[in-house]
Amino acid sequence: MEKHALGEARDFPRFHSPLALCNLHLVIIVSLLLCVPAEGRAQDAAEHPPVVGRPERFSGAVGSFQEGDVTLHAEPRELVEGQSLLVTVRVATSGDVQRPPHRPDLKSSPRFAARFYIEDLPNQDRLQPESRQWAFVYRFKPRDATVSEVPALEFNFYKPGFRPPSRGYQTIYAEALAISVKPPTPSVAPRIAEGIESQAVPASVLALTTGTTLLRTDEPRRLPRLLLIGFLLAAPPTLFVGWFFLWRRLRPDAARQSSQLRSWAGHRALYALRNQRSSDKTTDLLRAAQVVTEYLHQRFELSAKAPTPAEVGRLLRGSGLSSPGIEKAERFYSACDAARFAPVPSDGGAPIKADDVILALEAELCSRSAS
Repeated sequence: MEKHALGEARDFPRFHSPLALCNLHLVIIVSLLLCVPAEGRAQDAAEHPPVVGRPERFSGAVGSFQEGDVTLHAEPRELVEGQSLLVTVRVATSGDVQRPPHRPDLKSSPRFAARFYIEDLPNQDRLQPESRQWAFVYRFKPRDATVSEVPALEFNFYKPGFRPPSRGYQTIYAEALAISVKPPTPSVAPRIAEGIESQAVPASVLALTTGTTLLRTDEPRRLPRLLLIGFLLAAPPTLFVGWFFLWRRLRPDAARQSSQLRSWAGHRALYALRNQRSSDKTTDLLRAAQVVTEYLHQRFELSAKAPTPAEVGRLLRGSGLSSPGIEKAERFYSACDAARFAPVPSDGGAPIKADDVILALEAELCSRSAS
């Protein structure tokens, strides 16, 4: 019994070795391929339409179609020249469809383009692939009254299962549609009822004017009204004067300063005084004295670089100024001498007092020049 078991053990390895299993798998695969019908293998191989033998106007449809599956429909069939009609290309089949048809490009078809102006209306298409029905809508406008039909439509599709595959391209036609295009009705001029006399037309209406007198007018030229001319001339200066007085009334300080600060020296001095603030009050006062001295040098031709209050008073009196401005200038320079030779804490109004000196002098000069 042990010898019999060993004999069976020696026989099984040739069926269960890796090489024997691979051979068995190959045999099974080849058997399955041979069991597939030839027609089914040809159909799978022809799933994609071949390039060889493809028609120029191939619709892209892959499946089974026959005569009568593609039809043309037009509405209306009778029309006047200049009107348009709706044309529908319908594709419906009961056979197997692997790929649906594309929208036919009728504009590039010479048979259609020679007869109609064509407009695509894709928004009105009705595509129902589940029921294998497609409808493509166009607007046709006949080019002239001689058009008598919508020509037959050529429909090229591919039917799988042929050998070689290029023989699978098939062609069917949609029948032409007869239409009637009538020329437009000429307009008829209304007839004048008998017994009604036409009114006489003056000879001047029928006369033709030629020559240089064509553009001449016999009406005299009229000047604009004097009141309008006077208003146009007086309006700008009146508005200017009114705005000036209104500005002076609304902003008296700005008007006063504008009349006082007319000299360039005064502008420069005030600008320097208002931009020289520091933490040291004595330094501010001495700098203000330099600014006022430079102003007096430019405005009144002061020769001294460090004038005393008495020198400033004599200079201003010699210029014909009155006492208020001279007294302010003398007090300002007295304060500057006190800060220079005997420094003491001063109030924070030194630069402002220098402003007052310049404004007082400028105001007196402006009033004197105005008088």
